[in-house]
Amino acid sequence: MVPTALAIGWELVVDDRVVVVTEVHEHRVVVEHADGSKESIDVVKEDSGENAEDLEGSEYEVEEDAEE
Repeated sequence: MVPTALAIGWELVVDDRVVVVTEVHEHRVVVEHADGSKESIDVVKEDSGENAEDLEGSEYEVEEDAEE
């Protein structure tokens, strides 16, 4: 899961390891691991044409009040 906002210096958990955000770009972030290695991670923003589809289980029904 990705937070709704990111900032340089924030810590994230990636593959069960804590990393530090070093760069923030429109479609990717660069993080630094504890050993000093850096990794670029793609950021997927919500409601794009590719991911706006409803997934199974994302809809729910509201029960009408029985007294009506």
